[in-house]
Amino acid sequence: MDRYCRGAVCRHRALVEYFGQTYEPQACGGACDVCLGDTEAVPDAVVVAQKILSCVARVNQGFGIGHVSSVLRGENTENVRKRGHDNLSTYGLLRQHGKAAIRDFIYQLIGQRVLLQVGDEYPLLKLNAGSWEVMRGQRTVRLVQLARRAKGEKVKVEGVSWEGVDRELFEALRVLRRRLAEERGWPPYRVFGDVTLRELARVRPSTLERMRFVTGIGDAKLRDFGAAFFEAIDQHCQRHGLTRDRGGAAARAAEPRLPLAGRPNPQRDEAFELFRRGVALDEVARRTGGAPETVAEQLERFVRQEKPQSIAAWVPDDVTARVRAAARHFGTGSLRAIFVALGEQVPCEQIRVVLAHLQQ
Repeated sequence: MDRYCRGAVCRHRALVEYFGQTYEPQACGGACDVCLGDTEAVPDAVVVAQKILSCVARVNQGFGIGHVSSVLRGENTENVRKRGHDNLSTYGLLRQHGKAAIRDFIYQLIGQRVLLQVGDEYPLLKLNAGSWEVMRGQRTVRLVQLARRAKGEKVKVEGVSWEGVDRELFEALRVLRRRLAEERGWPPYRVFGDVTLRELARVRPSTLERMRFVTGIGDAKLRDFGAAFFEAIDQHCQRHGLTRDRGGAAARAAEPRLPLAGRPNPQRDEAFELFRRGVALDEVARRTGGAPETVAEQLERFVRQEKPQSIAAWVPDDVTARVRAAARHFGTGSLRAIFVALGEQVPCEQIRVVLAHLQQ
């Protein structure tokens, strides 16, 4: 039940195959939360999967989920130290994720058949042919972030708030999303996730330009689906005589002359000031209260915007040299290839910073 609830594959497919039958469709057509897009995709899912699978390989496929998670999180425990696993190249590669999140990811990889869990009393993680395909970049995987979290772990509630959402419009947008997805043979989440639909139904943007400010709508999605969703919103508002551009994204969109990077953001501004003084990432995260992954993204943006002469304060010179050499071979746009070429030993966050520096 735990694996079923944490899985990233169609619920119908998981149930049918659990009982030994074959489920031909890849998705159930939007009848379960996964296929409806009620979950959010994890950024860089393939890289996260490669780190997990590599760790299983590094511990010689002899340990279970708990120990593999401890190594990936860089935990300083006796079990990790006495086996010398604190010296592995995968030690601490996912320290920015909580233990519950890593457990979720592992179960999702098992559900996608690129990782095995073998044994009853003390189940161990084992690799299969699919594992190696993922690690070689020959196969992709999808990881999702579920709403349920372990006790004590913080839950982001801003993405699931229904305050101010026009429920009738939201349902109309879901119908439109399903139709567009069916036309392309896609699961609905590939069009827009529910977070994006809720924000559209809350804000009711008055122009295509202002739709761009809604979470989850980039240039490509706006080009491919913007007109259809805007027409649905426009018709709904005209039919019911509703106002547009209500708070949130609309309030920000009302100031189009202000660049995205220039909007007020005290936490980011404080981080940038600390970066100018050469403060290390961990210390910046501690002082600003930002999540490690958020601070890493801010550092990458800082490097692109302010073009510092040196990034030695955040990335050791020898690591910069290795990434630079790999980038000469693979190009600055291929993070995954560089990560694999460096033996999966350099954190992706550091690679991104070096590439940003090189591109400037």
